[in-house]
Amino acid sequence: MAVSLNTIEAALALDDFDERRIKEARELMLPAPDLVDRWTPPEEGARVGSVLVLFYLRQTNCHLVLTRRQPDLRTHAGQISFPGGGREGKERLVTTALRETEEEIGIPATAVNILGKLRPAYIPPSNFVVHPFVGWYEPENPVNGGPVFRRNLDEVAQIIEIPVCTLLDETIRQEEPRLFEDQPITIPYFAIEHYKVWGATASILSEIVERLRWLLANPTAE
Repeated sequence: MAVSLNTIEAALALDDFDERRIKEARELMLPAPDLVDRWTPPEEGARVGSVLVLFYLRQTNCHLVLTRRQPDLRTHAGQISFPGGGREGKERLVTTALRETEEEIGIPATAVNILGKLRPAYIPPSNFVVHPFVGWYEPENPVNGGPVFRRNLDEVAQIIEIPVCTLLDETIRQEEPRLFEDQPITIPYFAIEHYKVWGATASILSEIVERLRWLLANPTAE
């Protein structure tokens, strides 16, 4: 089954994808079980931000976009992430996601149809609670095809376009050992081309992937 706008909308609206399934999908891409509790946000004191999971068609194939952050940024330098950032003042969280997406990759808010919102994710190293919004790119002139990105050179080292069918390939889910506080742990990640997508970005992606997997395995749910 080809992934389309209808598929994404149906995956977000699945009745059977309850909190238990969401938790299981997210934890698939979090560090070893003894560290999962670190990814639970504190009751207060965390910073707040939003990201946009932006889907679009490129030559009739559904894609989503990620960015590689510049290596000299203060937080999460060089990592792969969704476009997004911190909330300014009391702006709506969806406004944050759209504003940051326009600033980072040049996609105007007027070209994005917000389809829904996923459960927030907590990033312990930067003490950020990130609210993921899911959007679909709707060009003003459909003849021109997919989006034309304009990279913010100060923040974005690279724009990465990922065919959604790549995410559904089970072989991209991999893991590697690392040291954390002098203790060996296992870090899961998505191996996409020559990139390693891990942490909160991978956890959010995992929920999307598992929703799509469930839907494609149960086509009558669409």
